[in-house]
Amino acid sequence: MFIDIDNFEQNKQTIMEQIKLCDFLGIDLELTGIKGEYQDTFEELPFERYLKIRKVSMKYNIIQFGLCIFIKKQKGYVAFPYTFYLFPQDLDDFVGLQVGAVFFNSEHGMDWNRWINKGIGYLNRAQYQKLQDDYNKDFQQLDQEELKNQFEKILDDVKPIDKKTIRELIEKLEKFNKSDEKQITIETTNGYQRKVMYTYLEAYQKNMIGESLLKGEMKITKLTNAEKQAKDEEKYLLKTNRFQTKTGFYQIWECILNSKKYIVGHNCFADVMFCYSHFVQCPPISWEEFKEDVVKNWPPIYDTKYIIQSAQPLEKIRSKFETSTSVENLAEFIKNNMNYIQIDVNLDQNAYHTAGFDAYMTGFIFINLTKDFTQQELLSQKNKLNQFKNNYSINLNAAEDIKLTQKYIIYIKFPEEERKNQQQVQKTQRIQFQKQVFDNIINALKQQQFDISAYRIIHYKYIYIEFNQEYDLKQIQSALQQVGEFQECQLFNEKQYEMDRREFKEKEAKSEKFDKRQ
Repeated sequence: MFIDIDNFEQNKQTIMEQIKLCDFLGIDLELTGIKGEYQDTFEELPFERYLKIRKVSMKYNIIQFGLCIFIKKQKGYVAFPYTFYLFPQDLDDFVGLQVGAVFFNSEHGMDWNRWINKGIGYLNRAQYQKLQDDYNKDFQQLDQEELKNQFEKILDDVKPIDKKTIRELIEKLEKFNKSDEKQITIETTNGYQRKVMYTYLEAYQKNMIGESLLKGEMKITKLTNAEKQAKDEEKYLLKTNRFQTKTGFYQIWECILNSKKYIVGHNCFADVMFCYSHFVQCPPISWEEFKEDVVKNWPPIYDTKYIIQSAQPLEKIRSKFETSTSVENLAEFIKNNMNYIQIDVNLDQNAYHTAGFDAYMTGFIFINLTKDFTQQELLSQKNKLNQFKNNYSINLNAAEDIKLTQKYIIYIKFPEEERKNQQQVQKTQRIQFQKQVFDNIINALKQQQFDISAYRIIHYKYIYIEFNQEYDLKQIQSALQQVGEFQECQLFNEKQYEMDRREFKEKEAKSEKFDKRQ
C-alpha cells in the first residue's frame, strides 16, 4: 500500500498495531542521493566510510520509506508492505538532489509530484521534542489569578506613553463588556500595545477574542459560552492537526524502535545512516559512539547481503550462486533452487526499486535464508552489515569491525608538502615527487623478494601495500633504507595508520556544516 499525507492518519493506527504484533520488519529506502564526493575504495577503513556516509545522509533526503511487517502464522507468514512518501514540512528545511539518483528513480517510476505535494512530514528526535514542548505549552491552563498577575507584571514594565494608551483601551473594553454591543474596533499605535492587549483579554475578558486588522486596529468580539467553546475546540483541532502533520512519520519510527522487533535490510548500512540522520539526530563524529547508540536504543538489525556472503550454514548455497547478490537475483535464486516458505501477501506494488516491494522481498529472502538456522547461528549475524567495495564488514556490536582480507597491509606516508622559501610546491611537482618515491619504494621491496600482492597511492598522502604474508615492520624499514626519499616518510602498520587518518578525518568532519539537524 502506498501511504501519503491523504491516507496516513486513517492507516496509522492499524500500521502501529501490526508493528506491535509482528515478528520482524523489512525495510528499504529510496533516496535523493547516495554518492559522496569520492568513490568508495576497498582500502577505506570503517570509520572513514562511516564519516563519508554520515555526510551524504545529512546532505540528501528520503523519498520513500519501505516498511514490510511480517507476522508468523501456523503455516508460513503474512506480510503487510507499505511505501511511505516522505517530505519535510518545515519551510526552512532543505532538499538535496543528486542527478544520478533522479535519473535512477525516474527510470523506476518514481512519482515526484506525489512526493513533493503529498509527502508525509517527519522530524528527528530533538525537533520532535521541541515541537511537543511548544504544543503542550499552548494548552497549559494557567489559573486566572496567575494570568492576571502575569498581565500586571507586563503592565508595570510598559513605557509611560504606551501605558496611558493601554489604560484608555482597557477602560473602553470594560464599557463595551457592559453594553449590548457584539463587536467593537479599537486602535493601537504599535505591535507591542497589541500584544499587551491580547494578554489583557486572556487574563480579564475570557468571553472576548481579538483579531488584528490593518493600520494598527483590533477587532474585539464578544462570545457566548457556546461560541467560546466552539472557538477553543477549533483552535485545539487546528494546532493538533498542525502537530500531527509536522511529526508524521516520526510516530511510525518511534513505534518501530519501541517494538524491539528486529529490522531486516539488504546492504542496508546507508539505510541505517539515513534513518539515524533524519529520525534521530545528526550522527556523531565518533564511529564508536554511533555504534553504541544504535545497539543500545535500536532493535537488532540483520543484513541479508551480509548473511548470504558470510553465514556458515549457507556455504553450499554460495557455491551455487553465480550472479550478484542483489535483492532481485537472490529472490529469483531462492524461488528456482529452494523449497521456499510461502508468504501470504496482497501486493499492489510489485516493482523492484519501489521501497515497499523491496522491503517485502528483503523479508522473503531473510525468512528463506535463515529458516534452518539455529538460534545461535542467527544471533551470530545480528548487527553485522555489509559494506560495498570494502575490505571490512561492519560489526555494530564491538569496536573492532570484521576484516575480510587476510593480507598483511602497511602504509607509507609521504612527507608533508615540500616548502621552499615558505612557498608551497606546485601540485604537479608534488605529484611527480610522490610518483618517484612510490616507484623507488616498490622496486626496492620487489628486488628484495617481498611477497607483494597489491600497491597504490591513496588519498594523495599514503602508499598502500598488501603482502601475502606478514612481515616485521623493522624488516621492511631496513629494506627501504637504500631509498633516499624514504627517510622523509613515515611507515605505519594498520593501527598506526588508523590513528593518523582518524585525527585528520575527524577534524575535517567537525568543520563541516549541514542543515538544522545539527
